Amino acid sequence: MLFWNVAPLKDTFFGQMHSDVHNKLIPILQKDEKYGKVFEIVKKMRKVKLEGNLEGTFLSHVVFEVEDGVLWKIHKFFEQEGWCPDVLTFDGVQIRRKPLESLQQSLFDRCSNFVFEETGIYIRIREKSMEVEPEFLLEHGLDTNDQDEDESLLDEQKNELFLEPVFPNNAELDQLAKNMITERSDGAIARFVTTYWRDSFFVDENWWYQFKDHVWNRDATDNQTSWRSADKDEDLCDMLKDLEIKLNMTNACRNIREPAKVYFAQKDTKEFLKKLNSNLLLLAFRNGVYDLATQTFRDGTPTNYISMKINYNYIPYDPQHPTAQFLRDRIMEIIPDEEKQDYIMKALSTCLAGCMLEEIMILEGGGSTGKSLLTAWIENCLDCYATSWSTNIITQEFDVCAPNPELASGKNMKFINIQEGKKGKTLNMETLKRLTGGDSLRARKLHENGNKFVLFALLVLSVNDLPKVSETDRGTWRRLRVISFDSTFTEDPKKVDEDNHVYLRDTSLKLRHDEFAPHLMAFLIEYYKLYQQEGLDVPECVVQSTAAFKESQNVYDMFVKDVCRVEPKGKVHSLALWETCSRWAAKNRIEGVERNDFEKYVKSLAGVTYSTSVRCEWQGRSKVSNGFKGITINSFEHEQPNLLNEN
Repeated sequence: MLFWNVAPLKDTFFGQMHSDVHNKLIPILQKDEKYGKVFEIVKKMRKVKLEGNLEGTFLSHVVFEVEDGVLWKIHKFFEQEGWCPDVLTFDGVQIRRKPLESLQQSLFDRCSNFVFEETGIYIRIREKSMEVEPEFLLEHGLDTNDQDEDESLLDEQKNELFLEPVFPNNAELDQLAKNMITERSDGAIARFVTTYWRDSFFVDENWWYQFKDHVWNRDATDNQTSWRSADKDEDLCDMLKDLEIKLNMTNACRNIREPAKVYFAQKDTKEFLKKLNSNLLLLAFRNGVYDLATQTFRDGTPTNYISMKINYNYIPYDPQHPTAQFLRDRIMEIIPDEEKQDYIMKALSTCLAGCMLEEIMILEGGGSTGKSLLTAWIENCLDCYATSWSTNIITQEFDVCAPNPELASGKNMKFINIQEGKKGKTLNMETLKRLTGGDSLRARKLHENGNKFVLFALLVLSVNDLPKVSETDRGTWRRLRVISFDSTFTEDPKKVDEDNHVYLRDTSLKLRHDEFAPHLMAFLIEYYKLYQQEGLDVPECVVQSTAAFKESQNVYDMFVKDVCRVEPKGKVHSLALWETCSRWAAKNRIEGVERNDFEKYVKSLAGVTYSTSVRCEWQGRSKVSNGFKGITINSFEHEQPNLLNEN
């Protein structure tokens, strides 16, 4: 077997890059989206830190990447022309000579044009014979016999080895397998690998994706060699025994992996990544996939496009199982009201399918009520589909420019447990509306570009004391659902009173999360079936607790009830009304009142209108100014008549 070398001349492009535009090019490359990542990698290299040659090393890596891109285009061209480009070298492509066809300059010219059209880089190509040392052939498991003798020997081996098809039902795979076994070249192996596992691998710039154990598993491109040991076909593995030395050699493995990477990259990886984890009705477990749409459990398939897997086995719901019975009893202690319990469990079950309730569940109660234990169980049950956030993410303003690893962790999540923060914090409703409204969010982790995603997770906030809210409009209260937890768990057996929902605290429950997880999942799936049949009706107790929270938070409503009268003939200047509200808030030690929020609330009152020409008495004289019609100040601060309105 003869090899030829087809390579771009280094003195036409890469040499000039090193010498002529070094100083101007480096700043441009550092800012480039693609090569900026290379610069970040180079900065972390230990050798660069010791030698202090950061810019030179960076430029060299960029050049290597450009060279690799050009070489792959050359490889692709010759493959399309019907040649066999088996191996890429550092400066060219090794191809096998055709016995009846020679390499012509016109072929090189067409290759140069092809590379230019694909990359914008002009290259010159020349032919160079490969001088293969015997040591090289031995190292790579190849024969050192005379070429003609070797070819005839291989033909004899073919006749003996392939009396029957290797893959009788797949002619393409059968031929590729025969080529791989007889030729023992890197390119032949790579072509067989990519065809045999074509539905089991995808590759992008940095990652391999392999379908295994019901889901797509991700691995760095430099580490992916799992196809070498795949046990898909034992007979095939027997046929590959004579290739074992070659496959286990680092250099040979790299030569196989790189062309395989190119073949896999020809598939539409962008579309693959877009589909990954997009079907919210599928839950992957260690032993298979549960389909919420069909309510069936089955094996996962590549076309499910799942890469997230819950780290335990799925088990069907068994109400007679001792652990399931024990778990059900503990939940009944935490939520003794059956109507409220059904509502909470159905609401929690909606997260399995990523149903957007467009609200946040606020679990409210004092310490030792079991609410935190319940959310911890749910978080552990959902495993990779759940995460926890601090309250900062819903109390601070949403900054799309700053890195936000916590928000970025919400991608593909189904349940987010928000931990209670400091007492007295105020919910930022603008942020909360974005998180619960199905808006497209952009978030990034440190040193990453970030990406857009829609948050489908159910948000659950557990608090001992209800927070404040930054806005009190209708959209705010549509997104808040307050659920009170009334049970108490005590460590003192003498204080136990089950009739009043005071139970003995079991400290061992925190240690049994993993034991409860599969049974709780089965429990949630049953509640999800009920949700599909019955919907989610809010019980009266939840409506009342939410209304009480609304009333306690709306200080402007309290002000109007205490100080004002809403009547058709009423009118008041806007500044007079605001100053009265400010003094009322100070007298009652109420903080956080804002004029914009206050006037927004007044405008929302039924029968009240805002006007730029309201005439009434103010500061001892009649004046036309901005104000409100349909409302008047009642009796507060009656000792200051300059703030009273004309009736």
